[in-house]
Amino acid sequence: MKLILEWAPEAARAKGKGKRAGTKNYTEKEFQEMFRLVEKELPLDERGWMRVHQKYAFWATEQSLPVRQWCHLESKFKKVRF
Repeated sequence: MKLILEWAPEAARAKGKGKRAGTKNYTEKEFQEMFRLVEKELPLDERGWMRVHQKYAFWATEQSLPVRQWCHLESKFKKVRF
């Protein structure tokens, strides 16, 4: 069951897809670090992506950047076209 709140923007109620309001796009610096960590770890499963996330979260905190969830890092990496 999907609850629609009265104060939600019209676009968010209409589709329910996409990013949450206020979510920042990945910067080039974030992509470079994510690629570096993926190349180093070569994650094959959830545990591998959690190792990437742990290192990425430490780096992002030092850079005052948002810490992404491990599943979002994996998803973003798999969506990138080289």
